[in-house]
Parts: sequence; structure tokens; C-alpha cells
Amino acid sequence: MKIDKKVVSLLDMAQTGRAPAKEECVFLLEFPETSLEAALLRAVSDSITRRRFDNEGIVLGQIGIEIAPCPGKCKFCSFGEGHTTFESSVMSDQDILRSADNFTASRELYALFLMTMHTFDFERMVRIVRMVRERIPRETQIVVNIGDFGQSQARDLKAAGVNGAYHVCRLRGLRGQSR
Repeated sequence: MKIDKKVVSLLDMAQTGRAPAKEECVFLLEFPETSLEAALLRAVSDSITRRRFDNEGIVLGQIGIEIAPCPGKCKFCSFGEGHTTFESSVMSDQDILRSADNFTASRELYALFLMTMHTFDFERMVRIVRMVRERIPRETQIVVNIGDFGQSQARDLKAAGVNGAYHVCRLRGLRGQSR
């Protein structure tokens, strides 16, 4: 078996601390996922990551408190209206708390993500955050994965106990074709 020499060279350089350039990353990612080159890329990436972070990681959990075909229609998201196969579903407060308890029982969870769709009930989200914050260990971060929100809503979320937000900045309007 022969491995592409350029791949070997790039991975050797990466192991010495030189990050590949954008074009080189594109080149590396063009190999089929089942190729020997892709397997080698994964192995070297794993080795570098383990060395860099002293073989440690963090544990994250996510509760999809509501799911539905999302009007955001982002092509990268499996919930996008027009291409999702998910049925609409809303978790009860009891189910959310039960899930939060299960995630945090070991006290190893670094962050709990609470997820909604692009359009969501802000007041319900704040209420849920308060409810979960009272229930889980103080050291566990709460991160919301929600649609658009403003600065005053960000302050309200922080006051309720949110430590961070995962948010996609859509560069085109909701009706845009490319996402």
C-alpha cells in the first residue's frame, strides 16, 4: 500500500507544531473517509490532541427541550424545515429535570446545553434555565443553543444562570438559499 507523500509530509509537520495552511487542509479533507490517508489523518489528529490536552477531555450533554421543523432552514442543520425527518416535540418540565439529573448524577458534566429551534418561547427558556440551574451542581455550566436574541435577552439569560450561548450567525436572511 502506498500513502500519498504529501499527506505524510503535512502530518509530519503538524506533529512538530506547524499547522497546515487552508489549502493544505482542503487537500487533506478531499480523501474519502475510508481511505488510508483519512485514517492516518484521524490517528495523527488524535495523537496531537491527546498530547496537547494531556489526554483529558470535557464531558458535555444536550437536552433538546423542543424540536420541530425549523424555519431557519439552515442546510447544515438536521432540523431545517424542508429537509428534516424529525416530528415536532416539546419536553415537559419533569422530563427536562429528569434528563438534567441523569446528565449530572456523576458530577462529571462540564456543561449542559439546552437546545431549542430558531424560533422559541424566550420566557419559557428563562424559566427552564432557572429551574435547571437550581437543580444541577453549581460547577456545571449551562449553555443555551437557541435562535436569535438581543442584548437585553442575553442579560436575562445570564441572570437566570446561563454561562454561554451557542449561536449561529446567519449571514443571509431566513429566506436565503445558501446556508
